[in-house]
Order: sequence, then C-alpha cells, then structure tokens
Amino acid sequence: MIVTAVATGRHCEVEWLIRGFGGLAPEAYERFLAGVPDPGEDISAAYHRLLMDPDPAVHRKAAEDWCAWEDAIATVPPGREVEREPWEPRFQLAFARLVTHYFSNRCWLADDELARKGHVLKDIPSVIVHGQLDLGALTGKPWVLHNAWQGSELVIIEHGTHATGTAEAVIAATDRFAKSPVSSS
Repeated sequence: MIVTAVATGRHCEVEWLIRGFGGLAPEAYERFLAGVPDPGEDISAAYHRLLMDPDPAVHRKAAEDWCAWEDAIATVPPGREVEREPWEPRFQLAFARLVTHYFSNRCWLADDELARKGHVLKDIPSVIVHGQLDLGALTGKPWVLHNAWQGSELVIIEHGTHATGTAEAVIAATDRFAKSPVSSS
C-alpha cells in the first residue's frame, strides 16, 4: 500500500487545517470563513450542510469555497495561487462533500486510535510518502502513522509540499510493488 499526503484524523489535525492554518493565509482564511453562516460553529459541519443543500447554487458555491481553501493550504507559502487546471465542478463537489463528511464526524476515530491499532497493519507492505514542507503535517501525521505501522517505510521528500514533489517517489514505490510477488494469506 502506498500512502501519501498523510492524514490520521486526529482532532488536532483537523483543527489545525480548519482554524490554525488561518494565520498563515489570512486573506484566504477570511474568504473561507465568509462561506459559512456562523464561523464560530464547527466549520466542517457547516460546510457539509451547505454542500448537501439541494439548491445547486448553494452547494456549488460551498464546493468552490472549500476547494479554494484546500488550494490555499496546499501551497508554500500558504495562500499562493495554485498552478494547475481548475477543479472540475463535479469532482470539486464530491471531494468537498467527502472531506467535510469525514471531518465533521471526526473521521470516526478516537484521537489516538491509529496509534493504538496501527499494529493490525503490520503485514501489509507499505510506503508512506510525505512532503517535508507539507504544512498540514505540523502535528506529526506521517510519524504517527509510520510508528504505528510496523514495517512501513517512510519517505520524506525534501522541499515537497502537500500537493507537489512527491510524484516521483510514489511512482518508484508503485514500480517496486509491481515487481514484487504478491502473497495470498
């Protein structure tokens, strides 16, 4: 299994991405907060409600706002314009709905659940690829996963971010797994 742009679902991670990151990209954060009726409430849940609204104008706008925030926090420095094709609207809506559904339900994990139960993954060959400059990992996400997943290989990409610089390592790991015999248990 190849895992990249690690998220373990811990409450501190979600809070960092939704609230803490705002100080690094204040203009983008202000626009992000403006997309919900009450920025003091659970922002993921508020966005999820908007994303599930039957009115296409409401859910499309919420998807655009959510994904603009995703773009802002995926860059170094945060808030910089993303150099890529624009989000396809159906993908944008599906992506935003999925992320907010998980975040608003705390990913259905206790904060330490992955660390406590990571041992069940020990027989699954794995490479964890993570960008050194992925600012969403300030809470140590790749290390938590790697330490919990006995036998995993952690590859930290120097100068890699959440969205860039990791493709070569992912392809190399994929090629390596493709050449490995698969055992059936």
